[in-house]
Amino acid sequence: MNVISFRDYMKKTEAALKLENEILMDKLQLGINGLEWLVLQVIVDEDKKKSLDRFIEIVGRAYKKDISDLFADVVVMDPDSFYNKHELNWWITMDEALTYLASAKQRDYYFYIDYLNYIYGRGGK
Repeated sequence: MNVISFRDYMKKTEAALKLENEILMDKLQLGINGLEWLVLQVIVDEDKKKSLDRFIEIVGRAYKKDISDLFADVVVMDPDSFYNKHELNWWITMDEALTYLASAKQRDYYFYIDYLNYIYGRGGK
């Protein structure tokens, strides 16, 4: 059995998270094509569906936010600007937005395309 120290584990985990975040930000800089690539990476399983449902319920009820605008903003805004506007965590919201987009693409491709056009028609890249 190969046992690694907690410090080594944390270094590897931090490196993986940093790389994941760099990829995410790089793809978002590419505009609609980068977002499409990110959506293709999402596997929508039952846990992701439940998480998205809870997120939409909480954000809609507690924060009185329109999900369409919220998810559009998270795609085109940087984390600090997003937090300043919505007081929500950018990373969590982005994860839920990607799940939402992947689900939409599976259910109704025309809605998905219209929504992407909505996002980037609001001043996105």
